[in-house]
Amino acid sequence: MSVTGNYHEIGVFLDALSKLARIVNVTNIKMGQPRVTSEKLIVNATYVATTFRFLQETAPQKAAK
Repeated sequence: MSVTGNYHEIGVFLDALSKLARIVNVTNIKMGQPRVTSEKLIVNATYVATTFRFLQETAPQKAAK
């Protein structure tokens, strides 16, 4: 995935990911060279997000006779 913003905005976004109902692992974060856009310091960041969720185990169904 890729996001763009200032350093703080990217941090807030990643923090929001950590508060989701499912597990999200963020790895391989790479931040590009910062640049000034409209008097704001902007950086591109790329990362790999892997998500997991818990599924309730259902009772096994009986075989039909």
